Amino acid sequence: MTFLAPIVLLAGAALAVPLLLHLFRKRESSIQSFPALRYLKRTTRDRARIIRLRQLLLLALRLAAVALVALAGARLVLPLGGTDHPPAAVALVMDNGIGSSMIVEERRVLDHLADQALQALNRMGADDRVWLVAAGEPWRPARPLTPDEARRQVTQLETTESRADLPSAVARARSLLESAALPVSEILVLSAFDAETFAGDGEAEPAGDIRTVLGTLHDELPPNRAVARVSVGGGLVPRAELPSEISVEVLGEPRGDQALRVHVDGELATAGRTDDQGWALLDLPPRPTGWMTGRVELDPDNLRADDLRHFALPIRPPPLVRAPTAVSVHLATALEVLAHRDRIVMAPEANQVDVSPEAVGVEADGAALAGRRPTLVFAPSDPARIPAVNRRLGELEAGWRLEASDPGRAPTTLDSSDPALRLPAELEVRRSHGLIRGQEERGGRVLARLADGSPWIVHIPGGDAGEPISGNAGPPPVVIVASPPDQESSDLPTSAAMVPFVSAALELLDGAHGAGELTAGTPMALPEDAAYVVTPAGTRLPVSGTSSFLETGRAGIYDIRGPEDDLLGRVAVNPAAPSGAARLTTDEAARRLGPRAIATGSAGEWNRAALGERTGRELWRLLLVALLLALVAEGWLASRGTPDSNSDSTSDRTRADPIT
Repeated sequence: MTFLAPIVLLAGAALAVPLLLHLFRKRESSIQSFPALRYLKRTTRDRARIIRLRQLLLLALRLAAVALVALAGARLVLPLGGTDHPPAAVALVMDNGIGSSMIVEERRVLDHLADQALQALNRMGADDRVWLVAAGEPWRPARPLTPDEARRQVTQLETTESRADLPSAVARARSLLESAALPVSEILVLSAFDAETFAGDGEAEPAGDIRTVLGTLHDELPPNRAVARVSVGGGLVPRAELPSEISVEVLGEPRGDQALRVHVDGELATAGRTDDQGWALLDLPPRPTGWMTGRVELDPDNLRADDLRHFALPIRPPPLVRAPTAVSVHLATALEVLAHRDRIVMAPEANQVDVSPEAVGVEADGAALAGRRPTLVFAPSDPARIPAVNRRLGELEAGWRLEASDPGRAPTTLDSSDPALRLPAELEVRRSHGLIRGQEERGGRVLARLADGSPWIVHIPGGDAGEPISGNAGPPPVVIVASPPDQESSDLPTSAAMVPFVSAALELLDGAHGAGELTAGTPMALPEDAAYVVTPAGTRLPVSGTSSFLETGRAGIYDIRGPEDDLLGRVAVNPAAPSGAARLTTDEAARRLGPRAIATGSAGEWNRAALGERTGRELWRLLLVALLLALVAEGWLASRGTPDSNSDSTSDRTRADPIT
């Protein structure tokens, strides 16, 4: 039972007036009968009972009339299946993530969910307000809409390639409704409830007491397979005019014997098929210096969005690297392997990148190496040489310095590392000096951190991304490793990761790292001089003064450009890859969304549950009809007590009164 205008119920206080008049009316004096008239006493008593009954009925009808007027004015609503209700604040959470683009019965999952959303919106009135929360687009603003506006937006909603986060979307919906001053609040959640749409494993993650109704697609989803991983050059930046290779992994069902096509710069570059495990290794032809952009695609299935994957890589000539003659055998071997594979060119005279272990730059052998060039610095084996290394870091304006560690420090392992370094997680570090950040403005990114929390490898950027630094034009980039490159200090020099690590470090120093890859929906970090971002659709979005770009819901290649339209970098945004997680039932999803969440098992249950607590019919018309009937009955009953209609009783009473 609900009242749309409860203030009018105060008119019910008028019921006290007839009650008080009835209770405090003046009583008639008692009547004494002569003995000769006592035979009339029984007849008089019967008439008195009829009169009292008529008076009580009149009182009840008059009280009912006042009550009906108050209820009609307060706009009483009862749950009788109608569409009259108090104004409601409704947050409609729609899952438009990558899973909603799956084709089921020749329609997208999102289209099926939109049908259920429209059913709920069609039962809403002009006084209701709707907030559309797109779970696949967390950056999309949600503003209060009328039901008509909400219907238009639901029908125009598009899918994204990002993974929806339903707990976060529901928590956001609750915060929106809590700020709305309407009598009824309700959250409607529509999703296929892929287990990946829940960020955590706990129960009832978003707290709150707002009623939440869950609807879903009740059809079975068809099997799906996707391009899950693409790696060009084994993770190493391709070099100009040299052939490379691309490895592709396909997940899902089926994954074996799947046809693959690789497009590079808009042209078909190569094709092949996956093996029984879903892997394919394909050759790429040599490319000139510049950017290489492309995509790997499968034959389309019911979920087309994850059947392709993009990549963007800068192609540069091998950097000229110079190293002193006195380097550890492990470091010398890694440089020799990279030179043999044409990844670098060892240049004793002219160079772009220095490898500077053991404080090179202050000794005779390294005097020619001293300069403001990109430098890879290893900590010295002898702690006494740390001051010399710090002087070299000062010359490079690195902003970081080494500090001798305790000789009795226990061995440790890596806590985290940048994937580009390809360091094994179980790598043991037996000797590491401290890396201390100075007060200079130059920052630095920790590429690897030890289990005790201390930095182990640091990258200090310098100059413009994609442009090698030469001469003395500004502070150069520096990579610092807090351990010496020997097997007594760590497992790195003797592991298979040594060559990829040195290659990755030199690529950072050479500026061949302007590429990146993101999963759709992940914020994109921007350089300070970024002016705008060009989306895959060709839209130019201004980003000046911002540190990240949020609108990455569409897969494709994003260009980051500066004020002069100069290309600062390219990022490949790819669909969220499937992990094989099972689909949740609405009951399981409801348990994760809080104690007030209600699961619906069919379309009929959804129609009854969505806005069910406030759906009903307003009864003012029936109340007015009942009021009219009550007034007619009161008038007829009152007329029965007039002298014309009761002459016999009146004359009898008149004759009896003088005898009283």
